[in-house]
Amino acid sequence: MKVNRDAQVERSGTRDAQEYAARWWTFGKPRQELRSALTRLPRYTATVETAKHRVFQFLDASILPDNMLVAVAVDDPATLAVLSSELHTGWALRAGGWLGVGNDPRYSKSRCFDPFPFPAWTEAQRAALAEAGERLDAFRKSRLAERPDLTLTRLYNALEAHRALQATGKPMSDQERSDFDAGSVLILDEIHRDIDRLTLDAYGWPQDESAEDRLARLVALNAERAAEEAKGQVRWLRPDYQKPRFARHEVAGPEQMRDLIGDLPEEKAARPAFPTDRTGQHLAVLSRLHAAPAPLSPAEIASGFKGRNVAPRVDGALRALARLGYAQPTPDGRAYAARKAA
Repeated sequence: MKVNRDAQVERSGTRDAQEYAARWWTFGKPRQELRSALTRLPRYTATVETAKHRVFQFLDASILPDNMLVAVAVDDPATLAVLSSELHTGWALRAGGWLGVGNDPRYSKSRCFDPFPFPAWTEAQRAALAEAGERLDAFRKSRLAERPDLTLTRLYNALEAHRALQATGKPMSDQERSDFDAGSVLILDEIHRDIDRLTLDAYGWPQDESAEDRLARLVALNAERAAEEAKGQVRWLRPDYQKPRFARHEVAGPEQMRDLIGDLPEEKAARPAFPTDRTGQHLAVLSRLHAAPAPLSPAEIASGFKGRNVAPRVDGALRALARLGYAQPTPDGRAYAARKAA
């Protein structure tokens, strides 16, 4: 599911490199798609592509992002809150890559943002998340404005150290303690915990589940949204901007494609490698279950992938999906089927 196609920036190849070399005094090729998406927005959401802490904040529309920022052409504080939640940052940590001397997490738009399924919130839930998102953005900016020596990285270093102290008793360093006091990190922690609670409420999910179970829920919800989009239902983040530009281009699945291009040729696809990350594993297994006309055994699912020790990892993914209600075992427990949404 790609919910912010409007903010996507494609890089071409050698031709652009040659053009940049010839016009060395310019910043680079203008990103017309992003500029169009930012039109009439007073602000937009951004995060540093590679950073120790995954922080989303609002930037004024007068600020043009460079290539080190991932820009999301959305000014909705409820969206900012969900992106800042532990649910999304945990998803991004699993889905994204790692880069740099410190092996910092990298936020890839195509892997972290596009497939992320946002909640189908009520107006009351959205209003509560919007208030929390505004509060988070305003609080951080006010602390940094009052303490010019403080940075977002140091602020979140102190938050991380505070939570480690609470969980394991690990003491803070002198710098972390100083930043904890200067940044009023107890308030920052409270705001983030409110956002985490409100986000889970918006999804209708329990507050006390493990990170792995929440991740499995997101993977299953991603599959449900993909099935919706295959039928033509797209949950736009900015419907006023996106629908006039992209809705008419939506083509839903093979049946609709046949109406345009005739029968599709039969192809024998090579077996794909079984994903190494649990997010990908859960999604791959659930996709097979949704596509199957009858229940499948773990061995049958595993046979569709290449790789070592695929069967036990498929079995683990099936158990997790069954525990969350997205897969249903047969009475004998030897096979599984996708639980159909009501």
